[in-house]
Amino acid sequence: MFAPPIARTGHRSAIYALAPLTGPGFLSGSGDGQVVEWPADPASAGHVIAEAGQSVFSLLLLPDGRRVLIGTGQGDLVLIDRSERKVVARMTMHRAGIFSIVRLRDTHILTAGGDGTLGLWQLANDQLQLVRAIPLTGSKLRALALAPQGDLMAVACGDGTVRVLETDLLNELHTIQAHDKGSTALTWHPGKPVLLSGGKDGHVRAWHQHEGFRSVHAWPAHQGTIYAIAFAPDRDLFATASRDRQVKLWDARTTEALARADRTAGGHMHSVNALLWRGGTLLSAGDDKRVLAWPVG
Repeated sequence: MFAPPIARTGHRSAIYALAPLTGPGFLSGSGDGQVVEWPADPASAGHVIAEAGQSVFSLLLLPDGRRVLIGTGQGDLVLIDRSERKVVARMTMHRAGIFSIVRLRDTHILTAGGDGTLGLWQLANDQLQLVRAIPLTGSKLRALALAPQGDLMAVACGDGTVRVLETDLLNELHTIQAHDKGSTALTWHPGKPVLLSGGKDGHVRAWHQHEGFRSVHAWPAHQGTIYAIAFAPDRDLFATASRDRQVKLWDARTTEALARADRTAGGHMHSVNALLWRGGTLLSAGDDKRVLAWPVG
């Protein structure tokens, strides 16, 4: 189901983050400290919109389409103005990299740090203010996933757990013993009360929200750490990306493997770190400094 990919190149280091734009195109963030904006036309080159000065681990485009939040490898949260290509604000709370950023409410942002701490931030008038620092574990927080209804936040933790918090006061409701050696990727099913997680064990596991997050299915999806899980817009497909250099496509109803993209198919030569759907095209990015656009048919 994967057509041959189209490669987008220009970064000088591993790519760790992808984010959609409000219109066509997308953003990428890399270990070279750059955030690059890519037009939808694959024949057009990307252009640098920010120099973070540190590795870019995570990205979030804000609803106005103008401002972008960057989570860096050293734990800084940086606000940039996309149109003016300049840094507007920079705050430091985390003592290690920010692996995920999620917009929680209209003016509130949640960050997941490599120091095991959640950061709750308020953004107003281009100013960032730390509201709370919430220690969860003594290990890295690798991923955040907001439930479709907005009432629950799932956190993938390096101690192997997945923590589920309510979003009003950020109290912990459930602690799921999910993956040996560490939980690394999360997504909610867009149409069912199910949370999917991936871990260092290479497994994908499905947890039922209305049954106390009981495990309802698990399978070995990859031979290495799973770094991303992403549902297609039509909800019938989802993709996974792994340190084993592979991107895989799955039937969301049966969890049957439908396609695999590896080096022999023109895929990545090193770890695959991020995924993003743009219509019927799946974007993947990895340590080989490339973004690959995979038409899915």
